Amino acid sequence: MIRFKRHFLLTCTFLILLTCGPVTAQEPPLKSIHYRLGMTRPTSHLFEVLIEVELPPERINKPLQFQMAKWSPGRYAIFDFAKNVQEFSAFDSRCPPGTPCTRRILRTVTRIDDQTWSVDPGGSTSLTVLYKVFANDLSGTFSQLDERHANYNGGSIFMYVVGHKPDPVKLTIHPPAGWKIVNGRIDQPGQTEWQFPNWDILIDTPTEIAPDWTQESFVVDGKKYHVVVHSFGPEGGKRAALVRDIEKIVRAQVAMWEPPEFTDYTFLIHYAADDHSGDGMEHLTSTQIIEPGALSEPGMYEATLGTVSHEFFHVWNVKRLRPVELGPWDFTRPLNTRALWVAEGFTNYYGHLMLRRAGIWDEKTFLNRQAETIRRIETAQGSQLMSAEESSLSAPFIDDAPHAQLTNLENTSISYYPKGQLIGMVMDLLIRGRTKGKASLDDVMRRMYDEFYLKSPNSSYYLRGRGYQNGGFRAGGGRVGRCGVSRLF
Repeated sequence: MIRFKRHFLLTCTFLILLTCGPVTAQEPPLKSIHYRLGMTRPTSHLFEVLIEVELPPERINKPLQFQMAKWSPGRYAIFDFAKNVQEFSAFDSRCPPGTPCTRRILRTVTRIDDQTWSVDPGGSTSLTVLYKVFANDLSGTFSQLDERHANYNGGSIFMYVVGHKPDPVKLTIHPPAGWKIVNGRIDQPGQTEWQFPNWDILIDTPTEIAPDWTQESFVVDGKKYHVVVHSFGPEGGKRAALVRDIEKIVRAQVAMWEPPEFTDYTFLIHYAADDHSGDGMEHLTSTQIIEPGALSEPGMYEATLGTVSHEFFHVWNVKRLRPVELGPWDFTRPLNTRALWVAEGFTNYYGHLMLRRAGIWDEKTFLNRQAETIRRIETAQGSQLMSAEESSLSAPFIDDAPHAQLTNLENTSISYYPKGQLIGMVMDLLIRGRTKGKASLDDVMRRMYDEFYLKSPNSSYYLRGRGYQNGGFRAGGGRVGRCGVSRLF
């Protein structure tokens, strides 16, 4: 594959003035933080969470705050997960779910605000908090527990200790008898315990717990990929073909970038068969995909592959090559970034392009989809009123956000997904035309991944590398002018 020449990349990189974000000072780490997740009564839809904390001597008389996130990465609307928290209490002894033991209740628990609880250890070197979370939504953002399965997204379940998100954490899951656990960080069959470098990685690991999911695997360039399917309806004999087509998508995307750094990756695919549940969410070593129908139904197979292509591209674009605001995060306020049109919009473009490169779409299908996106953008009133950057900044309002108040967003806003998709396509065509086909947007993305993720020093505890900023596009027009894209901005 032809690589972009260095001098061309230096002049054509569209994300100008890329800098790393500020590093926030953190408290010295606690001795240990151990999460335990129970689900003793699945029909109640209540997850039982224990957080066991060991304190250093200097912290035994200082209150510790436990906070529920207001939103979670990948979905930027505010959902206030704390509204489903109930029966918060604190103890000075350890007691795993479902085991008899004696606890001494600490009566110094104070609810500070809508998302924060404060606990005074009272001189104890260990502390356990217990709370329950109501969960009955199967999605990439929320969680669900019922008689069929448990599926959780960590941001909606696990509180963090304020000031200690960077601390290493341990997780133990206590499943119902006969239920098995799967996620993107399984190291061995029957695993129920995990160690995570920090809370952010803990919540980046969605998990399915059920008696009846299936798993098939394949290997591409020495990396193992697992396709986990949990069906609430008939599959119509399509699962084997689905796995083969997912492998084609993986091969096409790895060929563009390079083999990813992980050893294993998991596609968690649910066929809800309820006519309303549908989602896709990216993670570092997995993706969670929910389709509203059964695999046997018309259109579900094709819809699954489209979501797979989009979410797997996020392995590189968003989860590793990322805007500076995308990790670590402040979960007390909405996210503000100008770059979602790159993070999500370009991923939309490549999601389609990779279906073509994988041979799943033919050229006509690909061009028809791009034409449909052009039509949507050109006829949408909001597209004339809202720029791609403003759309990114408005994500807390338009990314599946709930609204009790009537709004005019339908007429005044545009999604950064299709708008960014078209910008990506136009930039790709301009670069290809300017270089007579010797370079493309692929080369720009690869160079950015190399510069900001692989070779940059760590800017925070969260992940290797540093995030980029895309401010000053117009100011950088002179640098991109030789690529023929300055007028685009």
